[in-house]
Amino acid sequence: MVKNFQRIGAISNAHVGRGFEAAAKSILSAAGIEVEENHLVEVGVGGKKKLHAFDLGSDDPPVIVECKFHK
Repeated sequence: MVKNFQRIGAISNAHVGRGFEAAAKSILSAAGIEVEENHLVEVGVGGKKKLHAFDLGSDDPPVIVECKFHK
């Protein structure tokens, strides 16, 4: 049996996630922290590094946000 994790009444889980990110961005903005979507940060250990796009982030002040919504 395949389980359906689609949220009832939602267009898609990605759509729900974007709404949650928008709410987080709004809360941070109200606190004076401006962040951008898909913020790129170089991550890794030693010489093995690559760019990772975090859901929200800023270089100044340095902030990264990875949004997860659990019901």
